[in-house]
Amino acid sequence: MKSKLLMALLLPTCLFSQTNIAVSNSSFETTTNWTAANASTSIDVSGQTNNALSFTADAGSNATNLLTSDTFTIANNVNCVVSLWIKATVANQKVKMTVANNGADVYTSAQINLAATQGTWQLISSNVFSSGTQADTSLWTVSFTLPGGANKTLSFDELTITANPLNVNGDFETDFFHQTQALGLTNPYTKNQINPFTLSSDFANSGAYSVELTNVFSSGGRSTFNAKTGYQHLAETGQNYQGSVYVRASTGETVNVKASLFLNGIENKGDDVYTSVGDTWTKISSPIVTATTNDAAYVRLTSETENAVFYIDDVTLAKNVTLSNNNLLLEKIAITKEGIHIQKSDAEVFIFDVLGKTIVQQKVKTGNRLYFNFETSKIYLVSILNAKGERFTTKVLFNN
Repeated sequence: MKSKLLMALLLPTCLFSQTNIAVSNSSFETTTNWTAANASTSIDVSGQTNNALSFTADAGSNATNLLTSDTFTIANNVNCVVSLWIKATVANQKVKMTVANNGADVYTSAQINLAATQGTWQLISSNVFSSGTQADTSLWTVSFTLPGGANKTLSFDELTITANPLNVNGDFETDFFHQTQALGLTNPYTKNQINPFTLSSDFANSGAYSVELTNVFSSGGRSTFNAKTGYQHLAETGQNYQGSVYVRASTGETVNVKASLFLNGIENKGDDVYTSVGDTWTKISSPIVTATTNDAAYVRLTSETENAVFYIDDVTLAKNVTLSNNNLLLEKIAITKEGIHIQKSDAEVFIFDVLGKTIVQQKVKTGNRLYFNFETSKIYLVSILNAKGERFTTKVLFNN
């Protein structure tokens, strides 16, 4: 009687996950848990969501006014990003942000001029920064300064601090602490054989903005777009990941694109086939891959159409994605309790435990079997690398 193969739903505990840092009264529903220096605070009932906190600098205080949070905890050596909604109630207002541990500044932003958005809520983000190694991880604070802010007022709402974020400004709607909105694009992302790449309000899959890209490669070339180093998520072992990008061509045109997923130290291309996209928004997805290492995870969009002008929006890296058996069926890979049968093409087989430790790594010829005794009620990760360089990874659990 054949044993039944289950796709495990259990997830291993791992420090490599996206985490929202707990900050007291981060929604600014009251004035508590925030300390004002050379300034006064009050409740703004017209918040982005419910109440907000209104902060007014004292006369003559210039850059010495601060709004500072109570202390909170961030683990050592994780990448973090801070975002919040800010509204300027007077013209030409500027604001800077500082994140500190035990009074020592770890990250200080450039200032952003909010004059253009007077009276309008604006979502603003920090650059990604590392928490580093701190003697006491519970002594973090975030504070805001109004340079030249005497008698000026700002309102703050819905602050979030995210450790190891899956995505940073994937919808291209967030401004960064600087004088130009373009940094919300050029800070988190990098491109090759594309010039220019600019924020565009001509088309958007969601929100108000997308990114316009122009291919500049010669015949036979290709362009790429993906998250920069430092803005890439560190994968959580045992989790299934998938990347996606919404794409559309210029009106009346087409562009050929494909999405791949960088994970486990390699580019996972799946079927490696380009999709022809016209002038309607189309979701382009990478293969689903299970993380076996804590390497960087990010989606890359590749185009092969010369001189194409096209648009992208809603760049997303998702985890906890349901893994289908289709890849294994297409590759004619059979996994039983006694081993793995390779039926379509030569392949290299990897078997890992749930912590990512390699148990077996062996090349298997077409039609042959890798004999391995999968223990009952124990979770394994099996990864198959075929002759074309495509990798198929799945979780394996036998219940009897």
